[in-house]
Amino acid sequence: QYGIRVNSSTNCTISGNNANNNVDGIDVFSSRNITITRNNASNNDHRGIYLESSQAGRISENIANNNGWYGINLYLSWNCLVSENIANNNYNHGLGFLDSGNCVVDENNACNNHWYGIWLDNSQNLTFSKNNVSNNFEGISLQRSSKNCTFYGNNITNNQGSGVRLYNTS
Repeated sequence: QYGIRVNSSTNCTISGNNANNNVDGIDVFSSRNITITRNNASNNDHRGIYLESSQAGRISENIANNNGWYGINLYLSWNCLVSENIANNNYNHGLGFLDSGNCVVDENNACNNHWYGIWLDNSQNLTFSKNNVSNNFEGISLQRSSKNCTFYGNNITNNQGSGVRLYNTS
């Protein structure tokens, strides 16, 4: 079911693994200070990398391509760094943030995803910089009360719909 699963843990590093062809490639639940770096989490049924109810996660230099739902997905997670990842060709979104906040998201590639390159739902205080968001249905979508997010220096090109879409957000 999971390539790698971490539950209720602190100060762990997940590095240099192939977590392919599972339900979720790398699944982290209710953990703190987790580093996920230099892994390949592709071709999974749902998510390449999933962080739920976690704090201070560092997700960097991973490949999360061709997953059934998301490349990289954070849910109820705070104070995270998502940097230098490749999340392309996923069915739903390259990078997804649901009920999460206080994160820095920089220098990622979120291209050729079926729906959104980057998707935010009810998330706040995120900073996005130097991301490449191209050739998706829509580039970046902020929905349902997502607020206080900052975008600068991103490359948002060749998306079919909007480059940036705001829906019920501030």
